[in-house]
Amino acid sequence: MSEKKKTAFLWGGALLLILGGVTYFSIVPPPNAILRVGVVTPLTGENLEYGLVTQKAYNLAVTHVNQSGGKQVELVYEDGKCDGAEEAAAAQRIIDAGGVGVILGGTCSGNISAVSEVTHEADVLLLLSSLGNEGTENGELVYSMFPDDLFAAKTISGHVLEMGYDRVAIITEDTDSARGMSSVFRGAFDGQVVFDETFSSDESNFWTLVSNLRNLNSDAVYLVVENPEAGELILQQMNNLAVNTEVYASNALLDQFDVSQKRGLYSGLIFAELQLPSDGRSSEMLAAYEQEYGNAPEALLLTAAAYDSVFLIAEAVGNGSQGANNIAAYLDNNISDWDGTLGTLNFDENGSAEIDLALIQVVDGELMVINAQEEIAEAIVE
Repeated sequence: MSEKKKTAFLWGGALLLILGGVTYFSIVPPPNAILRVGVVTPLTGENLEYGLVTQKAYNLAVTHVNQSGGKQVELVYEDGKCDGAEEAAAAQRIIDAGGVGVILGGTCSGNISAVSEVTHEADVLLLLSSLGNEGTENGELVYSMFPDDLFAAKTISGHVLEMGYDRVAIITEDTDSARGMSSVFRGAFDGQVVFDETFSSDESNFWTLVSNLRNLNSDAVYLVVENPEAGELILQQMNNLAVNTEVYASNALLDQFDVSQKRGLYSGLIFAELQLPSDGRSSEMLAAYEQEYGNAPEALLLTAAAYDSVFLIAEAVGNGSQGANNIAAYLDNNISDWDGTLGTLNFDENGSAEIDLALIQVVDGELMVINAQEEIAEAIVE
């Protein structure tokens, strides 16, 4: 080979290596590159207070992650205004700007599906920090920091078994979500279901249903409703007919009404709900938040979920996971009994968090945390 051809060959090879390196680093950032993460949260409008709470939590987590000397994180915020169309557009703006493979959000749970449709289409991972989990149905790249209602049904079933209740009645509103919770409860409960009735969401007369229930002498009743008004009517009818049994209920009742104003109706009801641990990482985070901002956060669970979500993504990328699909694989395969501010975290097959729930009982118009032996443990601080 001539010297001229040798030189041309060497230069050509060098050029290919350079181009290959440029292409590689345009797809996979070098280890010390800044990790840009998108955030969709309300920064204006009626729900601004929730957006500001989560923004403070995200920013605090970024400060702590960056001070640790690991993967440096930069957040890219867009205002979702707590409106479905606005949140979808905000997510699209982040995606269009480029350089972001993960979006955090879900402050406004009713709009999760609108955002998850956008991220799913763009092959971007969405990590939610809200109590609504319907968005996890939109593909494998959607995760939630909170347990879904099905996990609550499992928790209640476990408590019923621990209490030794063998004969259980189930009353279910005829909706997909409520039927799903009842099905999970039924599958996890290995006692006898002596009464299993479904009612229509528009029903208002429950005399016959409750009369049939009273005649069965069940140890406990699981009341699964989405329409809280219907749930109250059933509870009122149970009081009228003196149905004396333990009552467990879905959180639609807990979320919609002030139990202190209806203490007679709600007395003794038991729910399964996520509660922030009083020690460990949660207490450390709350102390750091108060030191940074001069006050405690108004929404404890939202704050903890937002804070944890930054650490999860930084950990995944810091351990070599590049791109949405690899980060998702890390969350699926490497997050096991993860120690977070919300508690010990795992993800189920649908991307929803699995964190131990507290059993909450209404006692004298207050919500109390109870243990499996029905002893009152502590009042919940609202």
